[in-house]
Amino acid sequence: VDGTTVTAHRLVMRVIRENLAAASRMAAVCATIADFLEDLAAGMRESWHQDTPAARELVEQIMALSVSFGNCQDDIDLADRSLRLRWWVVWFLNSLGDSAAETIRIAEPLLADQERVLGTDHPETLTTQNNLAYAYRDAGRIAEAISLHERTLADRERVLGADHPDSLRTRNNLGLAYREAGRTAEAISLYERTLADRERVLGIDHPATLRTRGNLASAYRDAGRIAEAISLHERTLADRERVLGINHPDTLRARGSLANAFRAAGRTAEAISLHERTLADRERVLGIDHPDTLRTRGSLASTFQAAGRIAEAISLHERTLADLERV
Repeated sequence: VDGTTVTAHRLVMRVIRENLAAASRMAAVCATIADFLEDLAAGMRESWHQDTPAARELVEQIMALSVSFGNCQDDIDLADRSLRLRWWVVWFLNSLGDSAAETIRIAEPLLADQERVLGTDHPETLTTQNNLAYAYRDAGRIAEAISLHERTLADRERVLGADHPDSLRTRNNLGLAYREAGRTAEAISLYERTLADRERVLGIDHPATLRTRGNLASAYRDAGRIAEAISLHERTLADRERVLGINHPDTLRARGSLANAFRAAGRTAEAISLHERTLADRERVLGIDHPDTLRTRGSLASTFQAAGRIAEAISLHERTLADLERV
C-alpha cells in the first residue's frame, strides 16, 4: 500500500522456503537476511526507544528467520549467527520490558545452546546468563534471579576480571535483585562499590555509571536515608538530562525515582508535579501500555493518596489495575 512493507500468505511463504531448500539455496538466502537483520539490530541498539514498534517488529523478524535456520543445520556459520541473532532478541525484549515470560521462553533454550556450542565461559554465553537473570527478576522470580546473577558475577570476574564492564554490569544487576528481595544493606554495599568502580573505569558521565548512581539513590530511599536519596537523585537526573537528553528512558526513570523520593519525604506537591510530567512523557515516548508508563501511573495514584486526594487516587488505581491485568 505505502511501499514500506511486503506481506504474503503463510502457505505461499512455506512453498517458497521449501523450493529454496530443494534447490539448496536456503542457506544463502538465510545468510543474506541474517546480514541485514544483524546490521539493523546493531543500528537500533542506542535508538530503540525512539521507535518501539520497530524494535518489536525486529524481534518478530529474527524469530521468523530462526525457524528457517532449522533447514540449514549443517551450516556451522549460520548456526553461530543464529545464536547471535537470538541473543539480540533477548536483549531487545529486556529493553522493551513488556514480556518477561517471552524473554525467559527464548533465553533459556538459547543459554543451553550457547553452553553446548560456545562453552560455559564464552562471553556471549555469560551475557545471556546475565540477561536471563534480569528477566527472572522482571518476572518476579527473585530467588532464581539472585542465584543466576551471583553465578554470572563469579564467572565474569574469573574470566574477564573484576573491572571489566560486563562484570560491573552483572554486579549492578545483582544489586537490583538484592533490593527487590528486601536485602537493602547488601544492595547499598554492592552499589557503592560498583559506582566507585564504574566512575574509575568508565567515567562519571557514562550511562552505566549514571544507572548505578540512580540505583544507589533508590536503595538509600528504601533504607530511610531520604535526604541522601533526594540529593543523589537530583544530581543523577541533571546529569542524565545533560548526557542522554530529556526523553531518554533512563532520564524518565530518574525523574520518576526523584518523584518517589519526594513522596517519601512528604513533599507530595513536588512529587505529584514530577510524576504528572513523567507520565505524560512516558506515554509519548514509550506508549500508554508500557510497564514503565503503568508503573508511573500507579506511583502518581499513590502520591494522590498520600496528599489526601483519595477520589483521584482510587480512580487512577482502578484504571491502572485494569490495564496491568490486561497487559
